[in-house]
Amino acid sequence: MPFQIIQGNILDTRCEAIVNPTDERFSGSGGLDAQIHAAAGPELAAECASIGLTGVGQALVTQSYDLACRYIIHTVAPWYTGREQELESLRDCYRRALGLARQWGVERLALPLIGAGTRGFPPERVLAIATEEIQRFLADGTEMEILLVVHDRRAFRPEQALLDGVAAYIRRTMRSNYLQSLRDENEEEAFFSAPMAGMPTSAPKARRRPFGNLPSLGKGKKESQKPAPPADAPAEREDTESFTALYSAVPDEVLMDICSAFQPGRETVLDESFSQMVLRKIDERGYKKDSECYCKANITKQHFSKIRCDVAYHPKKTTALALAVALELTLEETKELLMKAGYSLSHSILLDVIVEYCILQGYNIFEINELLFQYDQPLLGT
Repeated sequence: MPFQIIQGNILDTRCEAIVNPTDERFSGSGGLDAQIHAAAGPELAAECASIGLTGVGQALVTQSYDLACRYIIHTVAPWYTGREQELESLRDCYRRALGLARQWGVERLALPLIGAGTRGFPPERVLAIATEEIQRFLADGTEMEILLVVHDRRAFRPEQALLDGVAAYIRRTMRSNYLQSLRDENEEEAFFSAPMAGMPTSAPKARRRPFGNLPSLGKGKKESQKPAPPADAPAEREDTESFTALYSAVPDEVLMDICSAFQPGRETVLDESFSQMVLRKIDERGYKKDSECYCKANITKQHFSKIRCDVAYHPKKTTALALAVALELTLEETKELLMKAGYSLSHSILLDVIVEYCILQGYNIFEINELLFQYDQPLLGT
């Protein structure tokens, strides 16, 4: 998918370029900056020393030296004291770093939560700025894979209102599931304790489980066999009268279309398919370009072309949900789209509950993936 949030060490991330938050002198004096300088070797320090001073929010590219990637994109992060200007400077860090990555032809970029470490920015503010700038950067259809690498999950903090809302919805869903299970158990108890037709009314009303009295079919037991019919018994025949009548009522041209659809090796689509519904909804939403949809769904152009070109395309569930979010479908429309792909939303699956809540609230794909990452769930997209 174009944008992912992952946990790990950015130095171990497989990518073409990494972003390094640094100071005006590119000194490698602390935090991630120091780790990158130590891993890259003394040649990086020598190149950085030749650059001189650079202003806050600026960015530039150096070689990676002993690192596994090709480039290091250094950006000068501001210190946080609570002023609005510092947040704008932090935005500049992301904008210029992303712009340089595109300028240098980077296809896979890894960047940290710039400013959330030694610079003192609140992690939730950094996360909001990072996702907004990455979303804006990818909105024009830019083909680049961007990895937001979180070293410590505790430092990853979506907005509190977002966390509070989904936590309350999960608790409400769990409570509803529990109450429903109690109702089901009471109904089952009533069913199995009720007298059955033809049974003596004095029979004990102990709870009986379905199939509980069947003989065991374990090792050493003989399965009961259906007795063979007598030799002179008439052969059983299939009753085809109703089918014949129905078949005869179908016009010949319709039968030819039906038969041509059922060909060996060809998947038959009996109703509007998943891809057909997606394309119909794109037209209904007034999107003039496919990129308006697939960028909002966090999937690649190549992946979307498969959906457009294959009427019988079968997506992963996370892809189907991502497209539902991009198309701003209602909850009922989302369930219909999932059904086209053979899926459903279940209140027994945490991912489904979170996505359901986010669809009801109208959150975008980036906000949803922040929550899914927080709950250690698969992200939506390709």
